[in-house]
Amino acid sequence: MRILVYNRNHNGDPDPATGQFGCNGCMGQVRGYSFDAVIGIGGTGLRAKRAGIARRLTWIGVGPKRAGYYNDGYPVLAFRRYWYKGEKGPLLQKVAPFLASRMYTNDLHFVIDDFSNDEMNDIKRLLRRAKVAGLSVRGAVRQVSRESLTGCGPKRCTNGPRSLTCEKMSS
Repeated sequence: MRILVYNRNHNGDPDPATGQFGCNGCMGQVRGYSFDAVIGIGGTGLRAKRAGIARRLTWIGVGPKRAGYYNDGYPVLAFRRYWYKGEKGPLLQKVAPFLASRMYTNDLHFVIDDFSNDEMNDIKRLLRRAKVAGLSVRGAVRQVSRESLTGCGPKRCTNGPRSLTCEKMSS
């Protein structure tokens, strides 16, 4: 099973209600990679702190399916199983100490498939949360048009010292 774990620095992608990952273009090319599950964790920077997600387990998606494409050309994904807590998620250090140490000590933006046995054990425990959460809000994933993707619209992306940040531009 291929797992993507990535640091988030803002809310709004994925959409908390629908589980659409990429609805605001975040993680662009990475959304097109092959993986079986995604674990979103809050980063350590000022933006993550302001968003209330710093160092938290914020969301998990299992069974990604293409639901359309964002205007960056990369897929918007929906999930067979979706668990979202955002700012109310547990601190990652408490629920997955080995994974937290790896991601935060090395200041990694994302990792796919390069996990130690201890980190994989943490990941397996986290993935059970999505299993317990049941089917996603959408249930069966269906194709949607770009115009109907929640939150899609023009965006401004900048490469910071550690990550790509995307903010929706005002009309």
